[in-house]
Amino acid sequence: MKIRRLILASLFILSIICISIYGGTISYAFFYAVLLIPILSFTYLFYVYLRFAVHQEIKTRNIVAGVPVPYGFFLCNEGYTAFTSVAVNLHSDYSTVLDVNDNDEFHLFPRDKMYFDTNIICKYRGEYDVGVKKLIITDFFGIFRVSYKMPTTIRAIVKPRIIKLDSLDDIPESETHVQSYLKEVINEQDVTSRNYTSGDSMKRIHWKLTAKSGELKVRNEIGTLKKKILLMTDFERVSDDMHEYLPLENQIIEQTIALLYYFVRHSIPAEVIFSQNEMENRNISDISDFNNLYEELAVLNFRRDKSFIELFSTASLKGFTVSATIIIMVIRELSAEIFSEITVLSLSGKILIVYVISDVDISDYIRQGNDRLKIIRMTMDD
Repeated sequence: MKIRRLILASLFILSIICISIYGGTISYAFFYAVLLIPILSFTYLFYVYLRFAVHQEIKTRNIVAGVPVPYGFFLCNEGYTAFTSVAVNLHSDYSTVLDVNDNDEFHLFPRDKMYFDTNIICKYRGEYDVGVKKLIITDFFGIFRVSYKMPTTIRAIVKPRIIKLDSLDDIPESETHVQSYLKEVINEQDVTSRNYTSGDSMKRIHWKLTAKSGELKVRNEIGTLKKKILLMTDFERVSDDMHEYLPLENQIIEQTIALLYYFVRHSIPAEVIFSQNEMENRNISDISDFNNLYEELAVLNFRRDKSFIELFSTASLKGFTVSATIIIMVIRELSAEIFSEITVLSLSGKILIVYVISDVDISDYIRQGNDRLKIIRMTMDD
């Protein structure tokens, strides 16, 4: 296109020179012919703009990150001339339209329609625009372009994936403290169970023990478990730039949900705490609890004014870290202050597993870990 514009500019300058030096009918005809090209091009582009129709839709509102969902859009030439080049510009940063590439060009004959029945994959949990962003129309000389912004956009509300962990592979079998404590938590569930009696809530049924014993068992409400897992998650927003915060927040949410899903599938009770207006805590003991929390996390907003160290301090003051035996953290940054706090906890007999979602090298901290303090770095590509 730049070359064609240079050619047109050169022809225009040449026509001016011809008029200035030679004059005559031919020189003026040449001048007006060159001058007519941009006029015809812009007239054509204006006509295409008026006679062009486009529509798009996502055929479901249940959108999960990484899962294809039905998506369709159509282009329509309602005019009486051919549309030589219509390029589709997509919201490709956070979603992918299958079988259609960004800036693909299409040609439409008069009264012609093109319909694309395909799928779209949203990459991250969150709320953002997807699908076609704008159309780029090129004139028949290939010199000028006009952007046609979509009259309506699709604002997708995307839920996080539920990743099924078959095992906690990040915790090697050699770290006997962690593995044995997890097994003890499961065994304690059996101790705090009894036979089902009429009137017991279905939510309290211990399905795993029921399957083992062949009799309907429910969890006892008397007493508390000696072993307790506490999951602390960092929901602090790091930037106002969606390109920076969206992938990070998506991975933090997915890792949190993956851990909780692992616990609920193995009948391991856990408690999760996080910051919103104030510190929130949720107890997860069965699939119903998990589903409720999943729906909450799917639309939860990360906060610029809530740091993880503030959450940690509040949890300590309220006794959450004291009563827990195993503390798992999902954080975006391991600072010297946080490392100092978790080191003190590990020395007091707690088992700590810290997932750091970051591309920053934290190998010095990882090397200081031991059988009671496991630091796991997860990059943004994991």
